[in-house]
Amino acid sequence: MPLSESEQRILSDLEASFSKQDGRFGGSLRPVGAFLNARHRVGWSIAGFIAGLTILVLFLTESIALSLVGVSMMLLSSLVLARNAELKGRVTRQQRSGR
Repeated sequence: MPLSESEQRILSDLEASFSKQDGRFGGSLRPVGAFLNARHRVGWSIAGFIAGLTILVLFLTESIALSLVGVSMMLLSSLVLARNAELKGRVTRQQRSGR
């Protein structure tokens, strides 16, 4: 659940006060970890999509069940890709705005 505007403001104030008191600790509050995790998941979801497509193409004429596994992998990978691309974009926008 996303934070409300007042909660985001309070969080920003807390981060700013931590940064003033202890620069190392305040720097660790930045969402860099979320950006890197989303980036890795985007890469894995692209690989999963390609693997699902390969399974679909290879087994389409031989086994419907394996073809459905390929389609399922493609669908799941697409959903993971969309979610993490959105998260990656959100973190990037926050970094640009200085939050």
